[in-house]
Amino acid sequence: MRGQKRMRLSHSPGLRARNTALAAFARVIASGSRLRIVAKSDDAHDTAEVAKAQQIAAASLRCLGRADHVLEHLMERQPPTAVRNILRLALAEFHACGSKPHAAVDQAVRLMQAEPRLARYGKLANAVLRRAVGPEGKELWAAARPTGLPDWIAAPLRCAHGRETVRRIEAAHEAEPPLDITPRQAHDAGRLSRLLAAEILPGGSLRLRRPGQVTALQEFQRGTWWVQDSAAATPVRLLGELQGRRVFDLCAAPGGKTMQCAAAGADTVAVDRSAERLRTLDENLARAGLRAETVCADALNWDGGGDADIVIVDAPCSATGTIRRHPDIAHRRETKNRRGKLAEVQRRLLARALSMTKPNGRVLYCVCSLLPAEGEDISRWAMAELGAQAAPLDIAAAGASLTWQTAEGGLRLRPDFWPERGGMDGFYAVVLIAPER
Repeated sequence: MRGQKRMRLSHSPGLRARNTALAAFARVIASGSRLRIVAKSDDAHDTAEVAKAQQIAAASLRCLGRADHVLEHLMERQPPTAVRNILRLALAEFHACGSKPHAAVDQAVRLMQAEPRLARYGKLANAVLRRAVGPEGKELWAAARPTGLPDWIAAPLRCAHGRETVRRIEAAHEAEPPLDITPRQAHDAGRLSRLLAAEILPGGSLRLRRPGQVTALQEFQRGTWWVQDSAAATPVRLLGELQGRRVFDLCAAPGGKTMQCAAAGADTVAVDRSAERLRTLDENLARAGLRAETVCADALNWDGGGDADIVIVDAPCSATGTIRRHPDIAHRRETKNRRGKLAEVQRRLLARALSMTKPNGRVLYCVCSLLPAEGEDISRWAMAELGAQAAPLDIAAAGASLTWQTAEGGLRLRPDFWPERGGMDGFYAVVLIAPER
């Protein structure tokens, strides 16, 4: 009987994506693991189904707080976790993904009926969800607070920016992020914006609100642009003119900053210890028709064969600045437990970068992290312990605001910036002057 129900589920139109999303969402909630959309070997998942599963699972994590708020008000007794997770997904699918109310309700009930131990909750789910997608549920959803950040992220942010800023960041994390792309040539931004119906952002990135499948977009295969959040593209723009400069890009893959440097005419060497990620970088360079030397090595032990004019360190970090794109990060136990080790690696990489830069050359240190311990604190350490100095930032060229500049001379980007444009990833960047030896 169980096998028959599983078979019906796997062959029911529309249910496979939701079942896949449910399994991925449940793993994150239960074990603090990464959000991975896994297609079972006997499922003929196509690209659209995988994309749908990813969208539903991610939206459910982004809107977890709102979904639980609605359920707490509509149910006197909370059901088992497996039932609750199906209800959470249905609420996110309707309120955040824009699914039709009858579809969200019907698919949730069918998911329960396909699992023998949950089948008896079908009527309850139907009754609760019909209220949840109606006026009562909409009012409860709108009145709820956004999903809160865990304290290991929220506490340092409250100390650095205050409670109201943390609330704005949490609100920004709820929205499905737009797609930002970097034109290979800055002067091509206008043409590409018309071709792709995209907005030109300050600094030169293009923003697409509802892009669909990236590889199907016009000129993707021609390589006239690549995917890169505007915040991730900002640090290289702080460096100014790169033509003819020798640049080492440490921890380079998948290569957005390498491609920016190569497109600007820099003699670029991209270093990463992952051979697989470097293959992706090589493929991206080839698609864009750009040249850069790629080296598979640990940056801490790599000898560049001479000093560079500029060294970029996009250091391994908690990636807390990308929570709106990867909402599972807030739940990852591995990331929470590795923070101290990450800070040590960041200090060592920055020290190594300064040692392979020409005297008075530049080191660009950046992280896609919201945490001061991985950004501002690392900069202050380098200035106090390594003799580095903060270089003036080319704020205008980067399209940044002067108000985003920090006391030690870095640039702090946050998800709540540009709310009228759809926000941005969280990032920290600073340009340091290498001391005389």
